[in-house]
Amino acid sequence: MKAIMLASACMQQYHALRAAAAAGYSVHVLGQGCALGLKYSRYCSSFHNFNFDPFSQPLEAALTEIEYWSKRLSADIILPSDIISTRLLAALSDRLPIPSCALPDPV
Repeated sequence: MKAIMLASACMQQYHALRAAAAAGYSVHVLGQGCALGLKYSRYCSSFHNFNFDPFSQPLEAALTEIEYWSKRLSADIILPSDIISTRLLAALSDRLPIPSCALPDPV
């Protein structure tokens, strides 16, 4: 199964990447900032820049980008790897094009 993992940094996200790979997923990282280092991991099937900027773009921009990569990669699931990506996916949970793991309420 193919998974997209959202990431904005490297340390904690690397552990999430390894856990997803150990669970049998082919993990494709959609990341920004320091997450670029994840592309050098043997557990990362591919790395793609996530261009969404929460300070200057509406949530729909993130959704559009997630939809694009979901289709392009034929992904089965989208996974968060940190608090930032968890909150983003929670805010979009009812509109995501593919399933995600259990997410908290976007309060």
